[in-house]
Amino acid sequence: MKIKESDQGVKITEQPKKYANVGSFIGGASSSKNNMVGFDEDLIQVMETLTGDESNLQILSVVGMGGIGKTTLARHIFSRLRLPLLDEVQSWSLFCDKVFGKSESCPLELEEIGKTIVRNCGGLPLAIAAISGLLAKFCRTVEYWKSVANDTYEALNMGGDGFCFEILSLSYRHLPVHLKPCFLYMAIFREDSNIRVSMLVELWVAEAIVKPIRFRSLEEVAEDNLKDLIDRNLIQVRDYGSRNNIKSCTIHDLFRELCLKEAQNERPVSLPTEIWEMPHLRHLKTGEGDFYLPDPPSTNSKNGRRDIFELKNLRTLSTIRNFRCTNEVLRRIPNLKKLGITYKRFSGGFGWDYYEVYNLAYLCNLESFILNSPEKLPQNFGFPRSLKKLTLQYCEVSWGYLTVVGSLPHLEALNLMHYAVVGREWNPVEGQFLKLKSLRIVGTDLEEWVADSTHFPNLEKLQLNQLRHLKEIPYGIGEIGTLRSISLVWCISSANASAEKIQEEQQQLGNSDLQVRIISV
Repeated sequence: MKIKESDQGVKITEQPKKYANVGSFIGGASSSKNNMVGFDEDLIQVMETLTGDESNLQILSVVGMGGIGKTTLARHIFSRLRLPLLDEVQSWSLFCDKVFGKSESCPLELEEIGKTIVRNCGGLPLAIAAISGLLAKFCRTVEYWKSVANDTYEALNMGGDGFCFEILSLSYRHLPVHLKPCFLYMAIFREDSNIRVSMLVELWVAEAIVKPIRFRSLEEVAEDNLKDLIDRNLIQVRDYGSRNNIKSCTIHDLFRELCLKEAQNERPVSLPTEIWEMPHLRHLKTGEGDFYLPDPPSTNSKNGRRDIFELKNLRTLSTIRNFRCTNEVLRRIPNLKKLGITYKRFSGGFGWDYYEVYNLAYLCNLESFILNSPEKLPQNFGFPRSLKKLTLQYCEVSWGYLTVVGSLPHLEALNLMHYAVVGREWNPVEGQFLKLKSLRIVGTDLEEWVADSTHFPNLEKLQLNQLRHLKEIPYGIGEIGTLRSISLVWCISSANASAEKIQEEQQQLGNSDLQVRIISV
C-alpha cells in the first residue's frame, strides 16, 4: 500500500493484496455491534502504520469518548494482524536449530520421526521451541523420539486452544524432579515481569527450592537450574550483563499459565471449620504457610450464641495462606498477639479487596506480625499501632513506604527480608522509628543509605545480610548511643570497611561496647 500526504489529507493510492478483503471484513449487512461500516481506509492506514516499513513503525493510542467504536476498531485490527504459522521448512529449521545447534545436523535415523513431531506442533513457534528444548536434553534414541511423537499426536487431536497447552505441558512433565519446583516458582511473578537473576537466585535459595550438592554453593546450584530451564526454552533471557552473564529473564505468558495450572495440583489444605469451635485454643501454627483458614460458621448457628465461636484465648496464628481478614474474623480473634500470613498465587479472580487486608490495622492487641507477600501490596495496607515486631518478606514496597512502618509508636524490631523493599536509596524521615531496637535487612538492591543518629535514636542491633550493592553503612549510625552490635554477612568489601571504621572511631571515643561481626563471601 502507498500512502501520500496532500492538502486534502492522507490518500491511499494502492491497496496491497494482504488487505484486499478489508472492505468485506468490516462492511457487510449485519447489524452486529462488532461490525464497522465506512472506515475501510482508516483501518488500512492504521494496519500499515503498525506493520509497514520497520524504520517507521509507531505506537498508536486510540482515544475518544465512550461508545464511538474504539474497542471495535482495535478488535478488528487485532483479528486481521495475526502472525502467520510457520510452514514445514521454517518449522524444521527452527526445530533443528534448537535441538542440534548450528554446527550439527539431525541424524538420519531420527529425521523422519523428527519431522513427524514438528508437523504435530502445527507450525506454532512456541510449541516447537518447547518440544525442541525437551529433546535437546534427553538421549537421542529412536524409542524416546517415538514416544514424544505419540504424545504430540495425542495433543494435536485435542484441537482448539487445548492443543498448544498440552504440547507445553509435555515439556513440564518430562522435567527432572529438581527442576519442577524452580519452574513452578515462576508463577509468583506478574505477567511480562523483568525478573532480575540475582533476585531469583536468592529467592530460590531462601525458599529452599534448590537442593544442596556436595562441594557447590546453593547459589551455584540455583544458577545451574536457571540455565537448564533456559536451555529447555521454558524461560527466556531478557538482558545480559557486562560480563555476558544473564542479568534478567522472563517467562512467556502461556508458560506462566502452565505454572499456575500445575501449581493448582498442589493446592494447599484448608483447616477444618471446627477450628472456630475451640474456645480454649491458644496457639495455632501450620509451619509451611500452605493452609487456608476457613471462614467462621454463621453467627446464626448454635442457637445464635456467637460467643461459642469466639477464640478469646487465641494468642498465636501462623502461618496462614491468603488470610481473609473480614470483620467477622476480627471479632472472633480479639486477643491475637502473633500473626504470620502469606499472600501468593491469587486465583479465581480474587484480589486484595476480597481478602479485606485493610482490616488488619484493627487487630489492636497484635504485637508480632510476619507478612510474606510475593503479591504486590495495595496502597491501603496498614499495620496495627500495637505492633512491637514486624517482619516483611518479598513485598517489594518502596523505601518511601517505610514511613508507614516508621510511624508505628511501639515498634522495637523490624526485619526486611528478601526484597521486602526495593529501590537504590533509603532516606529515613527524622522523628520515626523512635523505639526501634533491632533492624535487620536481608537481600535487597539498596545502594545508598542516608541516615544519622537521629533517625534510629534507640537502635541496639543492626544486621545486614546479602546486601551486595550497599556501598557503606552511614557513619552517623555509629553515633547512636544505644548501639551495641553491627553484623554484616555476605556484603561487599566497602560496606565491611565502613563497619570497621565505625568501630574504630567509637573505640577512639572511648566506646568499647560496640561489637562488629563480619562474614565475607
